[in-house]
Amino acid sequence: MKLRNSALVMLSLVGVAGFGSFAVASLCHPSLNVAAVRADGDDEEMEIKLADMPAAARAAVTKVTAESSVKKVTKSSDDGITTYEIDYTDGNVVCAMVVSSAGDVMETERAVAQEKMPAAAMAALVKHYPGAKFSESLLVTTISYEVTVTVNGKSHEVVVNAAGNVADGFEEAGADESKEVAKEDAKTDVKKDTKTDVKKDGKN
Repeated sequence: MKLRNSALVMLSLVGVAGFGSFAVASLCHPSLNVAAVRADGDDEEMEIKLADMPAAARAAVTKVTAESSVKKVTKSSDDGITTYEIDYTDGNVVCAMVVSSAGDVMETERAVAQEKMPAAAMAALVKHYPGAKFSESLLVTTISYEVTVTVNGKSHEVVVNAAGNVADGFEEAGADESKEVAKEDAKTDVKKDTKTDVKKDGKN
């Protein structure tokens, strides 16, 4: 089992980016992200007090920052899995973290100055969004675990986070393949029915 700790930088785009800027910003800004999830209806979220968090989750937060630095706590429940997103400040730096009920840190966010971003990252953004203005740069670190699973003699890797969310690309690919096969079968049936109708019409 490997510990996967990937760091990604997300930026909100404003100006000429139009609607796309809101989509990217919603990934970066906690409040926008919450609104998007609520609109979808698949996730239940509510703002709570730090004191209302499970003891283990609260302890994980106080190891990182003082309670007085916490600005907002959002409780999220999806498919029976509960997580907590904490918005806080480290001095003048805007930060956030997501923890499980058991107190495992699943994700962290920290604002970074654009001049401190990798040159290649900024060059790619400028190339893809010419003329756009970039703001709110966040360094996002997501922690998950990659596990090799063997089923019926066949092995593949799955990713699971501390809250119990499993991402199985193999199953998803299998489901997509099954859908494609079903589509092809349906097309074949239609062709057969068409040929049969043509033969009947010919005989008549």
